[in-house]
Amino acid sequence: MSLESEIYKLSFELSEILDGKEINKLLGILSSDGVYAMWVYAMDKLDWNFSENKEDMKNMKLFKLLYSISELDKYVSKKIRFDDKFCEELAKLTQEINYLKKKKRRDKIEEEKLKNKIEERNQKFQKLNQYFKDLAQDLNKLLFMKELLEKVFIYALYHAHAKEKSK
Repeated sequence: MSLESEIYKLSFELSEILDGKEINKLLGILSSDGVYAMWVYAMDKLDWNFSENKEDMKNMKLFKLLYSISELDKYVSKKIRFDDKFCEELAKLTQEINYLKKKKRRDKIEEEKLKNKIEERNQKFQKLNQYFKDLAQDLNKLLFMKELLEKVFIYALYHAHAKEKSK
């Protein structure tokens, strides 16, 4: 798939999960403050949490945005990995954490295991944050990703407006 067709596809998909206001806000922050600021805002404002079900996680707004970014990254740095396997790993860790949390009595070994599982899940998620920090190390890649994301958000905004008018 060419880059342009990928942009069209992702913009349509984003318009299906984000409303015009959310897209506009993400675009504004991206344009004025940059890629990392947009990511931090998205983590704060978009719907997400860790779930035991990978499909539930994949359908959350933040994770769908991450999927779009990972698809664009194939043309930029090829460093972000956000796919079914990643979601499955997060879901499995969440399942193990929830199981341990539900136990009324935990011995020291189980407490340590719970702590380690939470840390492991947090480290996996931090790899996503690290991607955005690392992207800033290469100005050309950062600017290219910013340009791609702006284009995706602009097209997504057009899709969202068209969808709202057709209602």
